[in-house]
Amino acid sequence: MQNANQSWGSMMRLVSVLDELDAAALREDENAPHVVVVIDDELGAGPAAGPFDGAVPALVAAERLQAALNTARADPPVRTQVVRLFTPGRRTAI
Repeated sequence: MQNANQSWGSMMRLVSVLDELDAAALREDENAPHVVVVIDDELGAGPAAGPFDGAVPALVAAERLQAALNTARADPPVRTQVVRLFTPGRRTAI
């Protein structure tokens, strides 16, 4: 029983560390510059809009852009994707 409790305690510590790492990555990612890429299923990735100051403003812009581009459109709809402008550990554009 004690061995099972030790294993459970170790697992809980590991989960706690992983939660802290996830939270730190999200905090950093949330404030990093992002762009919105327009994607057409037939043509692939198209133009990008941005940069936006963080993930949330980019998500809002992506929703608005996608809705505007697909309004009364006869062709298949386009999609948008939010992409971080900088890779972690680098401060140069991709």
